[in-house]
Amino acid sequence: PKKNTRSGGSRRTCPADMVKNIHHNRNVRPVPAIATSAAWTLQPAGPWTITAKIKHAGNRQYHQAGLIVYGDDDNYTKFDRLADNQPANPVTEHFEFINEVGGTPRNTSQDSGPQLGATYAADFFMKIESDGTQIRGYQSVAGTECTLVGRPADLPTGTVRVGVFSLGNAAATTVTSE
Repeated sequence: PKKNTRSGGSRRTCPADMVKNIHHNRNVRPVPAIATSAAWTLQPAGPWTITAKIKHAGNRQYHQAGLIVYGDDDNYTKFDRLADNQPANPVTEHFEFINEVGGTPRNTSQDSGPQLGATYAADFFMKIESDGTQIRGYQSVAGTECTLVGRPADLPTGTVRVGVFSLGNAAATTVTSE
């Protein structure tokens, strides 16, 4: 593991300041967490699946954690659990599977799952499947019955990296995900 990540066995803790907020084009750090932690490097050809058990529950707007398939800042897919409540309101969260190709973001209601209830587990599973051309994101509490989130996305081009990330918001708040 690289600076600011901690590992123990197969467990990796990623503080929220480890990733650049590429979706909103506000640089938090010079490169995404997956580039600094080098969790995986995958070729964009052929089918593959990545599954991760993640422990995260955002407690402020824009706190998020999940998986990212990253070609570069203009070509990526981000699959995350996102807190979307307005400040001073009760916490609400949902999963999103958003995508950017050639600098054009795709982030509509079709790319998000329904609101999670207050009892949704902090420990959950996320899975991205690739058929070698497109990827799809699934979430599950138990890791057995998975629910598709959003729409399929094309794989980024170039040297594609896949990893976990945790992202805070612009406020002076912190979130740590495992």
